[in-house]
Amino acid sequence: SGNRFELAIRNIGVTEEAIKPALEYFTKEGFINYFGTQRFGTTGVPTHHVGKEMISSNFTKVIDLILKPREFENNFALKEARKTWADSGDPQKALEILRKGRKDRTVEGKLLYGLSRRHKNDQVGALDEIPRQQRLLYCHAYQSYLWNKVVSRRIRTYGMKVLKGDLVNKKKEDMVEENGEQRSKEEYIEHVEDPDSYTIHDILIPIPGCKVKFPENEMKLWFDELLGEDGLTMDSFVSSVKTYNLPGDYRNMLVKPGDVTWRVVGYDDATEDLIVSDKESMEKARGVSEKIDPGKTEDHKYKALILNMSLPSSCYATMALREILRVETDKNSMMKLNNYKNASEDTPEAINDLKRECDDDTEEEQSTAKLLKVQ
Repeated sequence: SGNRFELAIRNIGVTEEAIKPALEYFTKEGFINYFGTQRFGTTGVPTHHVGKEMISSNFTKVIDLILKPREFENNFALKEARKTWADSGDPQKALEILRKGRKDRTVEGKLLYGLSRRHKNDQVGALDEIPRQQRLLYCHAYQSYLWNKVVSRRIRTYGMKVLKGDLVNKKKEDMVEENGEQRSKEEYIEHVEDPDSYTIHDILIPIPGCKVKFPENEMKLWFDELLGEDGLTMDSFVSSVKTYNLPGDYRNMLVKPGDVTWRVVGYDDATEDLIVSDKESMEKARGVSEKIDPGKTEDHKYKALILNMSLPSSCYATMALREILRVETDKNSMMKLNNYKNASEDTPEAINDLKRECDDDTEEEQSTAKLLKVQ
């Protein structure tokens, strides 16, 4: 199972001949299967910071992080409610502000509602007003953060080398027992004895939790070190609150895209559609398809890369794009890239010279991705 993507990367500054080696390498070798930046949130408080406190059972800190004022809060009601909470600690007063601004169904609104109904010492009960899946997203963000950090270190230390003790899927195993009972994931995972029998694309890195197997090499120590820096251990994934018990999972370190096709097209209007929608396809999309010129791009003001690919489920297309384009793919960076239509025509180099801006927590994996490059 997986997902099919059709993407338009606008205003590329290179020729089709220049980008061809990168796309051929991408198709053949794939990309590091990082969790994308959107996994860690787009507001002033990264979601994995909240997740770390949840896993630590520091629920008072969790509430403070979710409700603390943000420097760049755009919504007036949320901004005022956060300030009211910070100044008075009165959940009912802060909730009323959100209700007036019709923001009481946000995560912040649900949490304030829980705080207003529960005893002041019942932080767990107040947090229960937030949907369970949303709460677990915070925990999963922290697990993803650890995974990204360990994979970055692995690539920096060993490159594409398979190590003895790595984790792989067992070969030719049936997922169902003869009696019809499904076995646990751990029964289908084994440790590498002969590294020459596998490629780097076979290697699984555990998403840390209380049930997963870990590599029988130094990678297990790397996880322990990261957890220790945050005052945690592997036992922290077992919580006295059942909701926050985290079994963990497995994820391929590298992923190859499937069915990759691409082309460079020319266009003149920065706002015109470059991809035909499903509805337009059914209507034969005559008006749209005629706008896209797959011929000589030098006759047009802009060039775009149209990329089609399939990715396994839970893989991030943004991480695939970063491997191809070598630019950052967080929300702010993409907004800057898309602002070329408002840029002065006299300074097009300002677009091509876009600098990477990233949170210190994720800077390592951004630089490590550069190690997978066209030879």
